[in-house]
Amino acid sequence: METITYNLRQENGNYFNDIQLLGDTVVEYFTNNFNFFYRDYSAYILNNGIEELRTFEEYIYDLLSAGVYINTYSAYSEYAPFITLKLQKELYLLRRRKPNLKPFIDPLRGIFSTLFLSGQSNRKTNRVYDFNDLNRLILWMEATG
Repeated sequence: METITYNLRQENGNYFNDIQLLGDTVVEYFTNNFNFFYRDYSAYILNNGIEELRTFEEYIYDLLSAGVYINTYSAYSEYAPFITLKLQKELYLLRRRKPNLKPFIDPLRGIFSTLFLSGQSNRKTNRVYDFNDLNRLILWMEATG
């Protein structure tokens, strides 16, 4: 993939045209290939009162983001011990509830993060991650804050 650097201060740049073209291409692809998903998913959301229905494009963004997170962080979450993930998540939640404990919690989180939650990228394989890996990834993301 070609890396393109734009100067947004120049009036003759093509940045906004290129972004529009990319957006149109992505929306067209998802419209042609995932419209059934949107119909089923939006019906599920409405029937279960999960949230107010958002636009098709917003759900496209969610899917793209999930794919990027899975590809980028799943190797980290795959090798992190489950109990450490749970502990890190609880420390993060405690830190949010009790800001005065931050000076004590942050060093603990730093130690656990260094020992268990980072440095796994060298273990990355060509494994294809799927939906079953998503819960562990979400827990890892919650644990890392």
